[in-house]
Amino acid sequence: MPKKNDIVVIGSINRDATVIDTDEKGKRVYVMSGSMKMWVGLDELRIKKSSVSTEHKKTRRVNNMISNAMRSVSGEIDLRGMASDEAILELDKYIDNAILSHLESIRIIHGKGTGVLRKSVQGYLRSHKSIKAYRLGVFGEGEDGVTIAEFKE
Repeated sequence: MPKKNDIVVIGSINRDATVIDTDEKGKRVYVMSGSMKMWVGLDELRIKKSSVSTEHKKTRRVNNMISNAMRSVSGEIDLRGMASDEAILELDKYIDNAILSHLESIRIIHGKGTGVLRKSVQGYLRSHKSIKAYRLGVFGEGEDGVTIAEFKE
């Protein structure tokens, strides 16, 4: 039986989800996958990561204030093909890591497409407290398919 905060895979859609709650009868689990919340039967789930192991990972030791994982952050993130809400979650995590790595600017690849993802990304950047400025890429940077963002100092 999955417990709260366990990571599970929903078999019918092959997506990871986080357990939020279980029903009293123990036959269904309330999960969140991306921004979507739903009740799913136990027969459709398999546990990917138990909350016990995730608690252990949170207590890792960090030397010199920046972990080794944070030091090797790339200067760009590729969000093409993602839904807007999923892309914003990934971008938020990426910006946190980029700040910890003391990057001055980042390159966000969202693609040209219909412009929906670009608008979502730029709307998010507009309200982010750590972003000083952002602009579309120029020739050689990716033009309308890329946004360049600069961090405040």
